[in-house]
Formats: sequence, C-alpha cells, structure tokens
Amino acid sequence: MPPDTFTDAPKTDVTRARLRDLISHYHLRPGAQLSISKLSESLKVSPTPIREALAHLHGEGLVTWNPNRGYFVPEITADEMVSLAQLLLVLVESSMRGLFGLQQFQLARTDKEPSLEIADPFIDSLVDDLKPTEPELYVENTDRFLRRLLSSQCNEQLLRTFDTISYRTRFIRAIELIDASFGPTIVSSTQEMIDAVRRRDIAGAIDCLTRLTTARVQRMERTVELALIKTHLNRSPRGGGGF
Repeated sequence: MPPDTFTDAPKTDVTRARLRDLISHYHLRPGAQLSISKLSESLKVSPTPIREALAHLHGEGLVTWNPNRGYFVPEITADEMVSLAQLLLVLVESSMRGLFGLQQFQLARTDKEPSLEIADPFIDSLVDDLKPTEPELYVENTDRFLRRLLSSQCNEQLLRTFDTISYRTRFIRAIELIDASFGPTIVSSTQEMIDAVRRRDIAGAIDCLTRLTTARVQRMERTVELALIKTHLNRSPRGGGGF
C-alpha cells in the first residue's frame, strides 16, 4: 500500500487541489508516471506535500500506485467511463427519489417539522443555480448542481463516491461538450431535466437523465478516441507526461 500518514498541513491541501485539477483535466498524460521530484520542481513545493497529496488522491481513486514504480495518472478506457456514467445515473436517481420523497412527505403532514420545510426552497435553489454558460464552465456547474442534489441525502460516503466519479470523468464530459455532434444534445437534455425538477416531475427528470446516459454510453468509444487524440497532442516529443 502507498504511504498513508499525512500532516494535514494547508500546503498539502493546496497541493492536492492543484494536482487534482491537473489530473482531472488530463493536463498530465493518461498513463504517465508521476515523478515526485519533477512535480515538486514544477509546483514549487517541497517533496513532502507532493507525496502526501498523491497518497490522498490515491485514496480517492484519482491516481494509481505501483509498489515498485510509484504513482501514475489513470488510463482512459471506454469500459471504465461507461461504468462510471451508469453509476452516476444510479446515484442521482436515488437522490432525486429521496428528495422528492421528502417533499411529498412534507406536503402530506399536517404537523410539519421544521427540518422538512427545506425541501421546496432547496429544489428551487437547485434549478435556479444551474444556468446556461460557456462550455468550459458547464461541466463544473453541472457537477455543483448534482453534488447539491446528492447532499440532500446527508450521506458522506455517497458524496465521496460522487466526487471520485466527477473528477475521473470531468475530462471526458468536457470532450463530449465540445463535440459539435453531441454537445447540444447534452445541453438540451440537461435543460429538460432542470425543467422537470422545477415542475416537481421526478419521472420526467429521471427519464431525461436515463436517455442522456444511454446516449453517452452509445458514443463512449468515439468520445474516448477524441479524448486520447487531444491528450496525445499535449505529449512531449519523448512521450512524457510533462512531469
């Protein structure tokens, strides 16, 4: 197992956030070995925060670790991306049912409990916060929407699972958005889901998500191919990952 003792120093947290961003957007080549000394030099921090940050990210599933060779950026495979897309659908559908169930339970009671009165305003704030924006921010805004939706379940493990899926698939979902033949479908389907949530139409919202997930799965081979082409363009002449 990789090292698992941390100082929890602020520098480690900042380093972890910077590495997470580099890895989730594949500014580091898929499959590239992560050199602690090169990362230390590039990010201008000592090796200790780098080592601790990588150990954290390994625990989150965002880097892989080989006992004899160290840390690596995960490869992109269509099978894994399909599995993560389907798992995300299950998590979101479950949270939607839970939140809408809370709202229905609230409406059915005559002696409303204060803790249940958050349901309606929470749903309204969800749909109000997710507005159309430029493509580079769309994935981030969608993730914020979904994370807030999942947070209604008050389940930390569920949120950790979502965070891992979010970061592991963020680059792929950005590729989907800039694909002229598919990006508009994502935007329109997401808007349909938002409109259904606004109407409190849980069946309609879940149907939108299911249809979008099915379309993503059917196109995943193409999406991964486009993603690998894009990351290939960022490789150094010797095929390194930049770090």
